[in-house]
Amino acid sequence: MPSVEPSREAGLALLELLVALTLTGLLFGVLHEGFTLGRRVWEGASSRGGARLEAVEAAQALLRRQLRMAWPASSNGLVAFQGAPAGLQFIAPPPALLGQGIRSRISLGLARNGELEMTWLPETVRRLTAVPQRAVLLGGVAAMDLGYFGVLDGDDQPRWHPAWRNQGHQPRLVRVRLAFPAGDPRAWPELLVAPIIDTDADCVPATNELRCEGR
Repeated sequence: MPSVEPSREAGLALLELLVALTLTGLLFGVLHEGFTLGRRVWEGASSRGGARLEAVEAAQALLRRQLRMAWPASSNGLVAFQGAPAGLQFIAPPPALLGQGIRSRISLGLARNGELEMTWLPETVRRLTAVPQRAVLLGGVAAMDLGYFGVLDGDDQPRWHPAWRNQGHQPRLVRVRLAFPAGDPRAWPELLVAPIIDTDADCVPATNELRCEGR
C-alpha cells in the first residue's frame, strides 16, 4: 500500500486545526452571548427589584413621619383623628412643610385603581370647592387594613380596634398593613407608628424627635 506523502499529511493536520479553532471560536461566541444576555436580565431584574423595595421603604418612611406628627386638634372635646379599617383622616403638617408650624387635614386611603394615596388641604382652607393636594405613595396595592391601639369607652385596658372615631384622644399606636396581588414580589412589613401627642394640644413637636419642644 502506498504511503501518504508528508506534505499531504501536514496539509490535513493544518486543516483539522483550522476547523477545530473555528468551532472553538463559535462555541465561545455563543457562550459569551448567553452570559451577556443572562447578566443583562439579572441586572435588569435587580434594578427593578431595588426600585420596588425603595418605593416601599419611601412610602413607609413618609407614613411614619406623618402619623407621628398627628395633631390632636379638637372640637367639642373630640379630636379630629378619625380612623376606619380602610381609611384615615387626621391633622398634621403637610409632607412638604414639616416643621414649619403649618397644619393640614390629611387623608390616607386606597383608590379603586390600587393606588395608595395621601391628600391634604391646609387647615385654614374651608371652601368646599378647594382642591386638596395629592400624592401617590404606592401603586398596585390589592388591599389595606388599618388598626388602632388604645382605650375606647368600655375598655378595661388598651387593645386593638378596627376603627377610631369621635374620641377625646388619639390612639397610642396606628398599624398599617398592605397586601399586594399574587405574584407581586413586593413585601410590606407591618408598620406601627406611635403619635407623639395624645391629648396635649399645647405640645410643639420637636423635629424628628419623639418629644415636645423644651420638654
